[in-house]
Amino acid sequence: MTAQIPRIRSMARRSDLTIRAAVRSDIPAMQNVIRRAFLVDYGRFMPWPAVQNWVANDIGGQFVEREWDDFTVAVLGQHVVGLLQVRPGFVKELWVDPAHQRFGVGTALINHAVELAEEAGNLSLRVTVFAENLNALKFYLAQNWEPLGVPEPVELLPGAILHAQKLIKL
Repeated sequence: MTAQIPRIRSMARRSDLTIRAAVRSDIPAMQNVIRRAFLVDYGRFMPWPAVQNWVANDIGGQFVEREWDDFTVAVLGQHVVGLLQVRPGFVKELWVDPAHQRFGVGTALINHAVELAEEAGNLSLRVTVFAENLNALKFYLAQNWEPLGVPEPVELLPGAILHAQKLIKL
């Protein structure tokens, strides 16, 4: 039986949210977040063979296992509800548990990424999202990110093509 994760009821309760570096004991919870978010979010627009490949090969779980120590997590109570991975000048990964989307978790994580960029002396921060991921596009545009150029086709698997949209935050 899995533990019930408390839900943020409104943006006002975001004070319960902690942003911190991931620790090894976070790995199972991080894997759960990325698996759930992938199925809910990417399952809406990604070609079915690519979804099947991701799930069958546990791509998200393996990724977290390899790179967990390079993540920042959003924690509500004792539960990991979001993940962030930043490279110099670039947001590589941002995942929020579907039960906690639209409650400020993603905003808190992206604000943390902006703070890290500013502390490192970066004048801008970039991210790439699939243009088909309308929720992600709306999220970044609402945070005042600007599109860079036009979406470029990306072949995930033979015949499974999506379009990568680059965005920048100045």
